[in-house]
Amino acid sequence: MTTVRPCNAIGYAGPSVRVSYAIGALITLLLMGAVMITTYFTGAFKMTLVFGVPFLLILSAVYYGFFRKGRAKASNKALA
Repeated sequence: MTTVRPCNAIGYAGPSVRVSYAIGALITLLLMGAVMITTYFTGAFKMTLVFGVPFLLILSAVYYGFFRKGRAKASNKALA
């Protein structure tokens, strides 16, 4: 039978390289852009862009309108 131990109990301190969220977001944006570009050149998937891009824009606007501004207000109250 094997025993699972916490990583710090065996001396593993974690990864030595830290990646910021901005770099992860940039990589994700680039990969999604590459998929969208290749989708454009496939005839069967062109309608995906016609409906998908406006949907993503609307979804982003809703997120920004409801959630992003609420967090900014909450953080301003915490700082005061």
